[in-house]
Amino acid sequence: MNDQKCSATNAAAATGVVVTATKVSAVTGASASAIMTTMAGGALAAPVTAGILGGGGAAKLLNETVFSGNSEGAQAARVGTYVGAATGTAAAASALAVVGAGPVGLATIGGVVGGGMAAGATIVLASPAVAAGAVGAAFYCLFKR
Repeated sequence: MNDQKCSATNAAAATGVVVTATKVSAVTGASASAIMTTMAGGALAAPVTAGILGGGGAAKLLNETVFSGNSEGAQAARVGTYVGAATGTAAAASALAVVGAGPVGLATIGGVVGGGMAAGATIVLASPAVAAGAVGAAFYCLFKR
C-alpha cells in the first residue's frame, strides 16, 4: 500500500511539473492576451500556482530520485529543494508586486534578460522549479561528506 501512495504522490508531483512546463511553453512567443490568459487567475496568482505545482513538484521529484540517499549532503539537499521552491515563489510574487502584475510588469521582468513579456512570464513561472534544483544542489555541495 505504501508503494501505491508513493507512486500516486510522485505522479501528482510530475503532473505539477508538466503543468508548469506546459504554461512556460504556451507563453513563449505568444501574444500579450494569450500570455495573460495562460497566467490563469492573473499574473500575481501565477507564481503561487507555479510554486506549488512546479516548485513543489520539482522538489518532491528531486528528493525521490537525485537526493534519495542517506548521506548528510542528500538530507540537506532534501530540505534545500523545498527552501528553494519557497524562495523562488516568494521572489517571483515579490517581483510582480513591485513592478506590477500586468503586461508591463511582465515585460519589465523580461527586460532584465533582454526579453519582453514572454520572457518575463517564463521567469515568473519557472523560477520556483529552477530555484528548487539550484538550492537543493547547493545544499548538497555544502553538506556532502
